[in-house]
Amino acid sequence: MVAGPRVVGGGLQGQVEGDLQVELLGAGEIFGGGVAPYLAGSIADRYGLPSVLWVALAGPGSNFIQAIFWASLYYLLQLGGIREEFFLKMCTGGVLVNVVMFVFNLFPLLPLDGGRILASLLPPRLAMQFARIEPFGFYIVLLLVVTGVAGAIWMMPLMHATYGVIETLMAPLRALLQ
Repeated sequence: MVAGPRVVGGGLQGQVEGDLQVELLGAGEIFGGGVAPYLAGSIADRYGLPSVLWVALAGPGSNFIQAIFWASLYYLLQLGGIREEFFLKMCTGGVLVNVVMFVFNLFPLLPLDGGRILASLLPPRLAMQFARIEPFGFYIVLLLVVTGVAGAIWMMPLMHATYGVIETLMAPLRALLQ
């Protein structure tokens, strides 16, 4: 498990103890509590994996790619003459779920991916201070969601922007339908 971030040779790194697979799956947060954020260089340097920034971007990135897949399938079904409501609604649902997860996971608060991205981009001293809020991050996110602050300030604006990007990417397929 990661004992916590520490400054090593001028860079912020975590001390890795135990099974890498457990750490990557996040089980350390469940069983050990207090797993520090994997700031750029911790596991990556030790095991030759991509930097933490890329690992943190992988989750939201996969959601974005899946949203594009579902949007493409929506238009491809129509191009193929398939207008079955169930399949089209499944595609729009796939886009919605993945856009919501994409935007929510980019929220810049630990333990979410957005917090890990932010922590990996901060200078080491600021990253260590930022990492101190991780034990409370879940409760902060929960409070922001329940009060509607996260939806109004983060989710809705970024979801609209994401839908705009997806619609722009789908313009060629949409043009083929006309």
